[in-house]
Amino acid sequence: MAKVRIIGSYQPERTPLHGVDARAKIAFLPLAGIAVIAAHSWIGFAVCLAALAIAMLLAGVRPMQLAAAVRPCGILIGILAVLCALIPPSWAGILRGISLAVRIIIFTGFVLVVNATTTPTQLIDAYNLLLAPLARLVPNATGAAPALTWLTRLIPLVVDENARITAAQAVRGRQSPFSVATALAQVFSARGDAAAAMARRGYAGAAAHRMRVADWLIVVAGVAMIVLSVIL
Repeated sequence: MAKVRIIGSYQPERTPLHGVDARAKIAFLPLAGIAVIAAHSWIGFAVCLAALAIAMLLAGVRPMQLAAAVRPCGILIGILAVLCALIPPSWAGILRGISLAVRIIIFTGFVLVVNATTTPTQLIDAYNLLLAPLARLVPNATGAAPALTWLTRLIPLVVDENARITAAQAVRGRQSPFSVATALAQVFSARGDAAAAMARRGYAGAAAHRMRVADWLIVVAGVAMIVLSVIL
């Protein structure tokens, strides 16, 4: 059986989502998060799952790739779901636990798709452009762009680092159930490296430009997700 390529950081492919402006994808993420939280029925969850399936199709991401990326977080998701189900113990609590796990998996899927189709440079450029209008009110507002980029990439970075740690452990014949925690610690320790490297190279960022109609459709799709999740 062929090994499934885990989606973590940017995947250099030619897909419809690779050509979408990074600002549109950044704007879509919080909208998708609100929609996932607002979903109060299984129909609402179905809407979010359908949107994720469409995003994966447009990004060229296969379901098994998403499953392989989410698997390392399975223990944490399971613990959260069980705690939610048992406090207090009831059928309603069990349904709450299941819905929490589904919400986490769906939103994680959107984050991975955005990062698989957007380079780190595109993300930091997009945040700079989005924060630029605030510069008149908040001094050095664009200085938050590297931190926001790192937060957007946090899940994919942990997925990639965990894959490397797991591969190294397999070579040594030792597997640890705490590899995700180790990966998270290493990602936190290296969180400023990319921004520092760009600063040393004198990177000035991209010039301002307008988003296309296709880019705005991604934002509209996020708003539509919220509306459908609330009313259905």
